[in-house]
Amino acid sequence: MPDNDQYGNPAIQEAIRIAMQRLSKNGKIRVTKKHMLKVLFLAKERLPDDNRIKHDLAYYWYKEGPYSEAVYANLEQMVKNDIVSVHKTHNSETYRLVPEQALRPIVPDDEEIDAVKKEISQVIKQYSSVHAAVRRTYKEAPFKWYTTYNLEFRPKLESHFGDMLAKRKSRYSSQDILERLDDAVLNYTTVPEFLEHRMIFMDYAKMLNAFLRWDLYPTRHDLLKMLRAMCGDIWDVVLLQTRLMVVDIP
Repeated sequence: MPDNDQYGNPAIQEAIRIAMQRLSKNGKIRVTKKHMLKVLFLAKERLPDDNRIKHDLAYYWYKEGPYSEAVYANLEQMVKNDIVSVHKTHNSETYRLVPEQALRPIVPDDEEIDAVKKEISQVIKQYSSVHAAVRRTYKEAPFKWYTTYNLEFRPKLESHFGDMLAKRKSRYSSQDILERLDDAVLNYTTVPEFLEHRMIFMDYAKMLNAFLRWDLYPTRHDLLKMLRAMCGDIWDVVLLQTRLMVVDIP
């Protein structure tokens, strides 16, 4: 097996190549880092504990779920080595295997590589879309709040307030946001280390609840901007605390 250096690890690069190659068979010619991160995380969770590549794929929970510096660093190395090409626009960044490299293994097959291939294929078969992969990944989150706040409440609030600021009809109602807010309040973690943040969040929830029940709230663009920004700030702070508490995912 290759050197264990996570920032130049051929085994991790082979896992990335396999994931991209399998995704391309499902019509994903270009994939995002987010999609690759989630697929490799779910495959890692299915591998036996004695598989070395499982331990090389070091992850920790952060703002958008499980994050791996090892995957990012090795993906960039693959770009430098002309194994992968990157396409950047002002609002997206996607990756594609260089065609002549797509079927060229980076390391020879062995029992551990074969296990990685099998699990990646199974994950992509079950969760081929980014949305499905993210949903499944969040079931492994250290706190249920990852789902109720970041997947269900926060996107709806930001979309609704964005529509109000643009003076267009929103796909969500104030009642939709209030229901998701109730879930976020009920699911907030009771871990003692989060007590101070919990108090701040509860104050925010009270303000937002009152604001959304005010008939004139769509016209108050100053408050819409402030409360939308606070929604993101609250998430950033709690995730920084989570990162301090939760060690790398084994």
